[in-house]
Amino acid sequence: MFDTLDQPARRRRTSAQPTDIDNNGKIVIFFTKEVNKLTPRGGRGVQMGGFFFERDLFPTADARSWLRGCAASNFAEMYYSLVPDPQRACSKRPCARKRRRRT
Repeated sequence: MFDTLDQPARRRRTSAQPTDIDNNGKIVIFFTKEVNKLTPRGGRGVQMGGFFFERDLFPTADARSWLRGCAASNFAEMYYSLVPDPQRACSKRPCARKRRRRT
C-alpha cells in the first residue's frame, strides 16, 4: 500500500525526492511488538504508533572524514511500527471495551 498509494501521493505534493541510501528503491517498514511495549500502561489517548532511528541513515563504518559511522545502524530507510495485538499479549495499553446498547 505504501509503494502504490502513499508514496506516489507524497511525491505529487512535494518536489523533494525520498532518500535511498542503500540503493534498493525500498523503505523498510518493520513490524515489531517492541513498539507496542512503548505505549505507557493506562495512557489515556496515548499510543506509540511507530518511530524511526536517525542512526539507521548512517553507514556502519566511517565513510568520509566528515561522515562518521554508526555500528548500530541498519543503513537503510526504516520505520518501526506496532503490530496488531487484540489479546494485549505484548501491549501495555488496555483495549477499548465495546459498549453494549441497552434496549
